[in-house]
Amino acid sequence: MSDAAVPVAPSAWPPPFSATYIAQARALLARRRAVVFVGPPDGSSDRLAGAVAGAPEGPYWARHICRFGEQDDDLFVVRQLFDSIRHAGPISTDAAVLAIRDELAAGTPPTVVVGNADLADRASAEVLARLTADDTITVVATVAPGTIADDWPLLAVAELIDIPPLDATTISGLLRVRYGCEPHPLVAELILDRTGGTYEIVQEVADVAVEAGIVIPVEGSLVVAPPRAGTRTAFVDRIGPLSSALPPDCTPAMADLFDLAALIGELDLIEARDVLDDATIDRALAHGALHARGDGLALSLPAESKILRRTIPQHRRVELFTTYAARLPVSSARPGVAVDVADWWRAAGRPLPRELAERAAREANLGGRHRRALVFTGPGSAPVAPIERLYALVELGDASEVPALLAAIDPTTLGEDDLLPYLCWLRKLPGATRTRLLDAALQHDDPRVERRLAAVRTLADLFERIFREGGEGLEGRLRALTFSGLLSPLNRALGFSALSAVQRHNGRPEVAVRSARHALELIAADGRLPSAFHLSVAQEVHVLALIAAIDLDAADRALREYAVGPLGRPGSGRMGAALQSMLELARGDRQQALVNARLALDALQRHDPHELRGWIEALLAQVLVQQGSNGEAVDMLRASDSHPSRLLQNDLHRRIAVAGTHDELGDPEQALKQLAAVRAVAAEHDLRQTEIDAAVLTVRIGGPVHLPTLLEIVEELEEASGSPAVWQDFARAAHAYDIPALVAQCCALEHGAPRHAAEIAQYVLDVARRRTDLDAETRSHLQRLAGVEASLVPPPAVRDVLRSRWLG
Repeated sequence: MSDAAVPVAPSAWPPPFSATYIAQARALLARRRAVVFVGPPDGSSDRLAGAVAGAPEGPYWARHICRFGEQDDDLFVVRQLFDSIRHAGPISTDAAVLAIRDELAAGTPPTVVVGNADLADRASAEVLARLTADDTITVVATVAPGTIADDWPLLAVAELIDIPPLDATTISGLLRVRYGCEPHPLVAELILDRTGGTYEIVQEVADVAVEAGIVIPVEGSLVVAPPRAGTRTAFVDRIGPLSSALPPDCTPAMADLFDLAALIGELDLIEARDVLDDATIDRALAHGALHARGDGLALSLPAESKILRRTIPQHRRVELFTTYAARLPVSSARPGVAVDVADWWRAAGRPLPRELAERAAREANLGGRHRRALVFTGPGSAPVAPIERLYALVELGDASEVPALLAAIDPTTLGEDDLLPYLCWLRKLPGATRTRLLDAALQHDDPRVERRLAAVRTLADLFERIFREGGEGLEGRLRALTFSGLLSPLNRALGFSALSAVQRHNGRPEVAVRSARHALELIAADGRLPSAFHLSVAQEVHVLALIAAIDLDAADRALREYAVGPLGRPGSGRMGAALQSMLELARGDRQQALVNARLALDALQRHDPHELRGWIEALLAQVLVQQGSNGEAVDMLRASDSHPSRLLQNDLHRRIAVAGTHDELGDPEQALKQLAAVRAVAAEHDLRQTEIDAAVLTVRIGGPVHLPTLLEIVEELEEASGSPAVWQDFARAAHAYDIPALVAQCCALEHGAPRHAAEIAQYVLDVARRRTDLDAETRSHLQRLAGVEASLVPPPAVRDVLRSRWLG
């Protein structure tokens, strides 16, 4: 790297399609009721379809991505999309249309997203076309170029839109936003040559090139690094050729190797050498599009692997399956490949072996691909991996099958790790059935086993309590249980996660962080692939503990790990946007908090398995009023009031956010009344952290007259840390009218805890009444700090009233 080159800190990749393009596509959809995007199968088309339809990222009830093997299963696609026919037996397309019309008759016509629609069964395409023609639904679909026949049913109702590859100008614009540098024209041309203008490959190639120092920033420009800058062959040599660009002397065995690597995801290197011979493997590695990762062999870029897998024809998949599936058992059992392998089996028309179906369902749930988990587990009275199926149903908000499935499970067949979520979900059943199944689950001839089963039940009971109470007693019971030796490693991890939550409730976030980290360490040390039930809770509790401990950089890293998942692929991220919004609020970044709150709310429109919607709506209302959007904020408050949570902790957070919004809208009396009620309920249930949060906001709204209440709460804390310690120090200094101590606290918090610093700074500015309290420089500094968080500044008229009340 040259002396003038400096490291680059990339921003997020911008979307490939502008807001204007999406708005135009939405206008077309409003006129035609169906739009089909024809473009490369790299995932960007599917994201465009979701954006046009207004569908959130992640699991969404009205979206289905079609796969090979579904073409011959009549009505498969529409069964995934509509509850009324999901569990119906064999029915005609006429019956399906009538059932779906009845299902949707009472509501607004939904917009259905179908990715890879050229792989949909014809009966589903006909049903979708008929429902579109009579305005029952609107459809946004994607297909690969050259894949649909002239008589494809959706052609009669849809507008086709071709999505061309990215050109050099567009690639330059993406690079400019990503790296904050002006790309040299040659950089964009080289990336275009290497990627063919495919968005996801452009992302990966550009990031690899920058990370490897092949492309570097120099004096505000992004250029190809010396010594071979400017040579196209050098760039391709250093990045690797297109995976689809097979060498001229490619043998049939090498072609098989490339396709197998795409279909399976990653081959076992030793097994591949045995099956395909050393010479083929060595030539493929020398070619550059394949590379070895430890004992694995994979295509160099995941995006190219996905595209190649999508373009392998059906007959080729069957041919490869017949030749190689039985000869690659080690490759097929590698962590992280089960979903792709299961899709390969289904494409070949073969029933999934039970072990593969179980692994595929678990990996699908870990990646937030709950619809795939339902496909792999299969419907019926005795589905494969029933606990994984139940998890997927709960996360998707599909309650129709849950009671029957719970009742059909023989709890004596469950291991301890599966028994825990089963016992948690039993609460969804009526009393008599629940009691019968609970008794069956806990009985065993061996007293030692019976003790372990009883410990699992105790953990399930205590886990349910962490959402509505805290206190030393609950913390002590959880600590005793986790150290009892009666829990499996994964259930012990969940015990530590529950312990962390209670410690956070009790106002000891740094201790909570240690418990949360121990939970993650137990999961990692277990060696087995954890269930999403165990892992997601552990990761979410860890993030919340870090935010409460005001370790915001660590919380950001934990959120990124949460998004990636244990398999190096996108994780479940089921609460990712909500947690990110909380983190951005802690940082004082209102705009990013607003963006993530909207994303979180989008994902909760139809189902809210964790009862977060009302809380997110209240947070969104609070941010909106800070942004000056009072009308929308009032609408969001009404929505929040209509979505209380049965989980007490969540609902108290909701009510605090509602109170803060009422204050910012100019109704402090209503806010103080609500906060008093929250404090009373939080105190009754030993939710100390929530009690502190409500008391702090009460002081911010009502002034120093409420300081004794806050002081009384925080003085009872032992081992205070993080946010509770900040408010303990604040309350003591504020009660003593120690302005220098408060100013010093603001300065100490300025960088690590900007929102806390802003809140305290605004308090000092409001109460420092003596001329000698603040010099001009200090006052200016506090005003700058307070500006970090606009929510700390009530409307001027309200501030005048409050100031006169506070200061007499």
